[in-house]
Amino acid sequence: FGDFIGMSSSLNGFYKLFKDDFERKINECSEKRNLNKIFSDIVSNNNTADLMSFLFSLESNAQLRKRGERISLSKELSENYEVKIVFLLFYSAVMFYIANLFKKRNLAAPGYITFSGTASKILKIIGSIESIQELTNVIFAQLMNSSQRIELKTVENPKEITCKGGLKMTAEDMSSHPDKEYFFGVPELDSNDIPLADKDVIYTESNKEKVLTLYKEFVSFFFSLNNKFSFSEHFGIEDNNGIFEQYKSILTEHCEQDFATVFDDRIGDFQPTEKFQDSLFFYPLSGGIFRLTQFISNN
Repeated sequence: FGDFIGMSSSLNGFYKLFKDDFERKINECSEKRNLNKIFSDIVSNNNTADLMSFLFSLESNAQLRKRGERISLSKELSENYEVKIVFLLFYSAVMFYIANLFKKRNLAAPGYITFSGTASKILKIIGSIESIQELTNVIFAQLMNSSQRIELKTVENPKEITCKGGLKMTAEDMSSHPDKEYFFGVPELDSNDIPLADKDVIYTESNKEKVLTLYKEFVSFFFSLNNKFSFSEHFGIEDNNGIFEQYKSILTEHCEQDFATVFDDRIGDFQPTEKFQDSLFFYPLSGGIFRLTQFISNN
C-alpha cells in the first residue's frame, strides 16, 4: 500500500481510490469527532501505508461495533474487481519467489503453506481460500514440475499465530539461529554464500539484466496463468478489452528505473561488511505495483 520512493501519497492509487470515500464515511459515523482528528493527522503526514492501516482498523473499532456501524476497507477492496488484480499479482509473486527458492535448495514442493501476520488478511480480499489454493497448486506445478498437492493453512486472526509461536518458544529455540535463505535471481549470487552488501559486487550490469529478465518472465508468467486458471471465473477479474496487455506494459516499462531507485535506497541501510539480505526480484515489482495501482485509479 505504501508510496513508491520519491512519490507522494497524492499519486498513490490506493490513496486516490479510498481517501475521499472513507473521509465521507467517517464524517457520517457516530465517532466522527475522534476519528476525524486521527484521520486528518495521518493524511497530513503524507503516508499512504499509515492511512490504509488506519482505514483497515476501523472495521474492528470497538465503539463503532457497539453501535452496529461498519466501516470496512476489506469489503471495499474485495468488491473492487479492478484493483483486486494488484493483490493477486503480489500473492503470485510471493509464490513464484518461494517456488524458485525451493528449486535453488533442491527441495521438493511443500505440502502445506501456513499464513501468519496481519498482512495475510489480503487473502480474503483476493477471493476464496479454495480458489487461492488451486492457483497456488497451478503455480508450483508449472514452476517445479511437481504433482505435490499443497494445502493452505489460515486462521481467523493470523497475527495470533506469530504471538503464540513466540510464547511457546523454548530456550533452545531462542538460541537457535538457522541461516536465512534468499533467491536473488542471479546464478552467480545464488550459487554462493549470501554476498556482502558491496554495491560494486551486487549492482553490476550483468546482475541487473538477469534480475530484470527474471522479473519480466514473472510478469508474463502471471498473466499466462489466466489461460490455465481463469481470473474471471475464480476471482471476478476481467480482461476487459484486452486490458491485461496494457497492464503488462505498465508493469515492465519502467522496471530498470524502478530497480535502480529501490537499490540506491536500500543499499544505504546496509554496512559494507554486512550480508546483503534483500531479494532483488522484488525491487522492480514494488515500482510496478505502484504504477499499476495508479493507472487503475486514474481509469
